[in-house]
Amino acid sequence: MFDETLLDSSPSRAPVLKGMHWLIGIAVGVVFFLVARFTPGLLAVEGTDLLVQSGILGVLTMCYVLVVCYVYADARHLGLNVWTWFFVALLLNIVGFVIYLIYSAIKTDNWKRATIPLAYMVEIVLIGVAILIPCSLRKRSPRRC
Repeated sequence: MFDETLLDSSPSRAPVLKGMHWLIGIAVGVVFFLVARFTPGLLAVEGTDLLVQSGILGVLTMCYVLVVCYVYADARHLGLNVWTWFFVALLLNIVGFVIYLIYSAIKTDNWKRATIPLAYMVEIVLIGVAILIPCSLRKRSPRRC
């Protein structure tokens, strides 16, 4: 039943993101965190802590870099035009990533490669909305979400 999922550990299903990709993503995330943390006036949103804002920016940047690295490595692995897809993902962000996932699923005739990441993205958005909407609807009180 689970023999064709992306989560099995067979050698043919080796992860696309290698250690170098994770290192690049973490390094860029840390750089953005430090720049945001120590540049005065860059992220001054009233009512939130600068450290939290910088951390969120660092994590989001790391995720964005990992998406671009994934598209680059996977397009290279599949023999697709690497630079075209690299710039699509770089310029269109999440929309470019979704377009790439659908295109690569069509080319490989393996829709699991698109449906699982898309399901994770929808889940993240739904959980984020479920957390952020109640926080934004609260009146200003001493407690923060």
